[in-house]
Amino acid sequence: MKLSRPFLAAASAGIAIVLLSSCSGDSGSSESSPAGDASSSSEAAAASEEPAAAAPSASDIPASAQANIDAAIPGTYTLPETSGAITAAKKVTGIVFGNQSQSGPIFTDTFKAAGAAAGWTVNVVDGEFSTDVYLSAIRQAIAEKVDGIVLFVIDCAAVKAGVEEAQAAGIPVIYVEGYDCDSDGQGQATGYPLGLYNSLTEQGVDYVKFLEATGQLQADAMITALDAKVEALAVNYPETYATVSITDGFVNEMQVCTTCTATVFDSVYADWGNALQTKISTELLKNQSINAIMGNYDDPVLNGIAAAAEASGRDIYVTGDAGYPAMVELIRQGKADMTIGYDGAMESWAAIERLNRIFNGDTKMFNTGIGLQLIDAEHNLPAEGALYVAPVDYIAAYTAAWGAS
Repeated sequence: MKLSRPFLAAASAGIAIVLLSSCSGDSGSSESSPAGDASSSSEAAAASEEPAAAAPSASDIPASAQANIDAAIPGTYTLPETSGAITAAKKVTGIVFGNQSQSGPIFTDTFKAAGAAAGWTVNVVDGEFSTDVYLSAIRQAIAEKVDGIVLFVIDCAAVKAGVEEAQAAGIPVIYVEGYDCDSDGQGQATGYPLGLYNSLTEQGVDYVKFLEATGQLQADAMITALDAKVEALAVNYPETYATVSITDGFVNEMQVCTTCTATVFDSVYADWGNALQTKISTELLKNQSINAIMGNYDDPVLNGIAAAAEASGRDIYVTGDAGYPAMVELIRQGKADMTIGYDGAMESWAAIERLNRIFNGDTKMFNTGIGLQLIDAEHNLPAEGALYVAPVDYIAAYTAAWGAS
């Protein structure tokens, strides 16, 4: 599994982490202990002579975890920073990682809508989870002499040759929910990040910190809901840096809970469906103590995780991120417990704003206003079948600034 520095720091700090891989066929593991327990064997022996500690209660929930939940209920969205009038008659191409996902069609539809509001010609390509399709679409866009390219959940590493060709052709590339080639501190930038976000405690943070906050909030939800008695399975997708960042945030936050453990399970997008359900079910059978699953985001929950949790017959707390209608319905049915309201359309409008700024010579980062909001059975449930909508009117803000009707 390719882990970023925050995750490795968590591992060295003493949190109980087991790394499992669904790719190799056999799952490696290591002995685990409560998160934050780095005691020596002599200390453990001494402790064994003392009376057992009382089971944790609601008062044992870390104050910081509860504070984050309290901030996430009203949410951390703000109106976006806007620039000026829209640049006329631009032609742009969006490339989506895969429309089999819940998020792909949302981005496709809302990016077209935002582009139409700007008066631009917009084409969106379904990447079908294939790097070959991504590259082909980028090269086709270059051949068509588009003014800009927007990649959705596609990292530079997967399409390096194509984005370098776009850069050489003078076509700006925007990474939405994706990482550029300089993200590891070693490669060269080929495009531009979307902008800045709002985490649980800060406004105007970069994308990595924002994603880590989504993992952090999933951990806090488990900790507070389960009275600081959590043995979690965290589902991770090493194929994309974004999902690894969410896992990093989750694992790091679990360190605040001294009576919690986390096991990281690596999966792949191709597993979605029966294969993922089977693999999660196997992990639940192997470890009967697991009482929570960090789904990473809603798509894996909807494509196997929730079904595996239900089939186990156990009371397992399941989390996701995005707030899709299908995920909200699972929460209503008691088959999932928490997700994060993430207005994907807000990214689409921000992508048009980002390109417009670049076309006008402004490459500075701006705050998109995108934040986080807790959704569970008691808070912020959208209407049945409705997409989650941020609690700010960003469309009105953008169209007014652009001079669009």
